[in-house]
Amino acid sequence: MKKKIYGLEITGHLDIIVSDNEDEFEGEISKWQEVMIHGDPEGLRSFGKLLIKLANLDQEKRSYLPIGAQEHYHLRPNYELSKSSVTTIVGRIDEKGTGDFYDGYIAKDPLEYPEEFQNKLNEMPALKIAFEALTPGRQRSYYFYFSMPERSKTRRARVEKCIPQILNGKRLKDK
Repeated sequence: MKKKIYGLEITGHLDIIVSDNEDEFEGEISKWQEVMIHGDPEGLRSFGKLLIKLANLDQEKRSYLPIGAQEHYHLRPNYELSKSSVTTIVGRIDEKGTGDFYDGYIAKDPLEYPEEFQNKLNEMPALKIAFEALTPGRQRSYYFYFSMPERSKTRRARVEKCIPQILNGKRLKDK
């Protein structure tokens, strides 16, 4: 099987840039980078379709791809991307034949829920079951909402307020 060139499916306008940022707080300077992906609706939809195609791709059936390699696509300025973009490589993290992730990969830390919410989950089995039934996105929304306040009293109040919503399978923003 010959390698098919992907990326030319990007239609519309898509811009991928790296932004260097710097902030000073109490005399300490923090520096970080952000990758910014902007596009018109057509450009974003076509980029999304490319990502889904990559995610659904069966690497094991790709004869041109050696064992231990990952499928990837190059998106180039002035071809698939705007002229102001940086060359971008979008790829699978899992290796053909092994399923291992590449050596430089560092997994994100699992979410650790605030003590106030964890205590409620332990006290109320129905709450735990309802929370685990929520989609991962809804769980993350509650996680951030419960974790943001510095004061325990505020975290407790937020947890208490949201218990009925969680038990009813509602999103944080639902009434």
